Amino acid sequence: MATVKTTKKSKAAVESKEVTATSGAFDGKKIFSIKHPWITEKAYRLSSGGKYVFIVDAQTNKSEVKKAVKVLYKVDPVSVNIINSRGKNTHFGSKFTAGKEYKKAIVTLKKGQKIDVMPS
Repeated sequence: MATVKTTKKSKAAVESKEVTATSGAFDGKKIFSIKHPWITEKAYRLSSGGKYVFIVDAQTNKSEVKKAVKVLYKVDPVSVNIINSRGKNTHFGSKFTAGKEYKKAIVTLKKGQKIDVMPS
């Protein structure tokens, strides 16, 4: 097994990269972490209470979703809840296939703010 030496130079480069990503500069990962809104009857009922549901990338965490919603929709998210959904297994004859796995994020906004993602 190979070992990797870390130097002060590489740590400084990593730290400067993190600072630019969190400093508000444009970062492609912030925007493309949200794939699309999840439009169902339950999500529609949640939207009346200021909660919106989105399908997000599998490697995305809560803080990235919060930043992406803030940049894309220009609203202030209060909290983000993440749900990992397993794919359902199906079978055709004797062959079994696994369904697609996905990650949902439920974003709660400040009172009085709205996003136009739900059809009316």
